[in-house]
Amino acid sequence: MTLQVSGPISLRDIQGEFGGSATNILLQDYFRGGGLVPDIPANSTIPTSGPIRFQDFFGTTNLVIAIEVGNCNDFAFAGTTVRVRVQFELDGGNNCIPNNSPASFDNWAQPPSPTIGNDWQLRYTVLSGASLNVNIGSSPGAWTTMSSTITFGQEIIAPVATIRSCTVQMQIRDVATQTIQDTKVITVEVENFETP
Repeated sequence: MTLQVSGPISLRDIQGEFGGSATNILLQDYFRGGGLVPDIPANSTIPTSGPIRFQDFFGTTNLVIAIEVGNCNDFAFAGTTVRVRVQFELDGGNNCIPNNSPASFDNWAQPPSPTIGNDWQLRYTVLSGASLNVNIGSSPGAWTTMSSTITFGQEIIAPVATIRSCTVQMQIRDVATQTIQDTKVITVEVENFETP
């Protein structure tokens, strides 16, 4: 969750969000980047040292939003379908799923939770190369709430050697504040090789 953006805030509220000692709670234990409070854009109002105040914690969170998926590619011999999909899930998971190689799994939200995607939107945009020809649950360039799986990728089946590649920028933003939390650029590529 995220702490409130105004009104009364207590040490118990801060401890409830970020954890820490159940008994000896000190405000000085909650500097950004100090072990309990992640050093992320959403927590930029919390100092890393020096004076610290309760109002520094308005709108801050223990939730880390980061796009962890890397370049996503796959290959096969000519005449065979080759497909690669990048997926973002409602529960905070993200995957690179090729159809001829092992998939990779990670999380865009730490900690993940069953319906966290309802609070976040994803936008993916092709910066260069071939257009994406697999788009499920969203369209390139559109902000889409991750209330269901969002999938994008490339697919080809060609009788001769063919490469289909593009560079994609992905961004995640908070639905309530419209604040972009993370941006990442990856390559999405599929290739048919000549048969031996």
